[in-house]
Amino acid sequence: AAGRLEERLLKFMHAARVRTGLILTVFPPPPREQQLSPNVLWLTIDEFENLIRTAELGTFVRETRNRIMHGAR
Repeated sequence: AAGRLEERLLKFMHAARVRTGLILTVFPPPPREQQLSPNVLWLTIDEFENLIRTAELGTFVRETRNRIMHGAR
């Protein structure tokens, strides 16, 4: 199910010419080696809420995107 969700998001990202996507889940995300693309960021809802509450979501997305662009995650 997680793989299909990520596939759908990747198709949308390609069509919309968007480089980074975000998936929020109540369950732990799949291990990185099972994720289809480093350009899809997986967060649990709790992690997302914490990033919002601490005003760190923008920083998290920017820093994660920069690591992806430089080949590290």
